[in-house]
Amino acid sequence: MEIRVDDSEWPLVRVTFGESIGDAEWAAYLDRMSTYPDRRERYVTLTDARSGATPNATQRKRASELIERERERTVRWNVANATVFTSPLIRGVLTAIEWAAPSPVPMKSFATPELAREWLAERYREATGKSL
Repeated sequence: MEIRVDDSEWPLVRVTFGESIGDAEWAAYLDRMSTYPDRRERYVTLTDARSGATPNATQRKRASELIERERERTVRWNVANATVFTSPLIRGVLTAIEWAAPSPVPMKSFATPELAREWLAERYREATGKSL
């Protein structure tokens, strides 16, 4: 599978995109991510996309539909999302998109997983008073 979801460090959910993302893998990923609010616990997500794969237009549309459908639950339980890209250009584009159409929860892009995790830990501590 080219998308790996690891929740062994809960409340941190780590997602790693491989070199390609098939439609079936994308659907399974969205299904899995939609189960986390069912835990009724605050959590954060770190998505590592340094391998280069990004969702195609159809996959992005499915994600947008899920976000709209799950907005209330997502806002309540998902504290923040961080993405990791090696390309400064992609990080800049995502920042511009976030300004134009803000995510329902805080979202930011980073060059390294370590920086992303630090930011997520701060957001989590602010939201819950607990350490990540």
